[in-house]
Amino acid sequence: MTSREMNLSMPDSTYPKELIGNAVELSKLATSEVPRRPRPEMASFTERGFARSAISTAFNALESLLIDLTQWYIEKNLAAKTICKHCASRINWELRDQKANISRTLFEWPGVLFDVDLSKDPDFKKFENIRNFRNNLTHPLLTPFSDKKLDQTTLLLATTAERAHQVIEDIAKMACTLHTVYGVPVPPEFSSPFR
Repeated sequence: MTSREMNLSMPDSTYPKELIGNAVELSKLATSEVPRRPRPEMASFTERGFARSAISTAFNALESLLIDLTQWYIEKNLAAKTICKHCASRINWELRDQKANISRTLFEWPGVLFDVDLSKDPDFKKFENIRNFRNNLTHPLLTPFSDKKLDQTTLLLATTAERAHQVIEDIAKMACTLHTVYGVPVPPEFSSPFR
């Protein structure tokens, strides 16, 4: 039986749960602004602000969760000598030197640690779209240079309470899969974020 099959108990990791909770509350605030839309198809300034914050915060929750699960798994299994020491050293170096870019590590670390390809998992199909949208919100361009970048008008139309709610639901599904891959129980904050 491997350590993953033993369903090891992970210490309570509060930061990712708090972040997803913050994202949910921001999404609810965005939803409360829907009646104040200047036009049915366009979110108000305030709704967009809450929705943008909810989307970024949910994405940060996923990144934080990946780091917490990976650090915990490495620490637990290095002590038991059931993990490749070189792999653990490389991941720890990336964390220490802030080279842990989620676009790469979300798929690479579970692959190295568990021989799992999350890019083929249905729960992760929307990851790239969510990441690109979040990046567009963070660094909007007046004139985009590629199809992956949205112009500012399109961003204004796409940043809504509904979009924030959907992103949180999608991120929560990814988080549930990560918990399962790492062999730890899924907390209710991720299994049903809008409970």
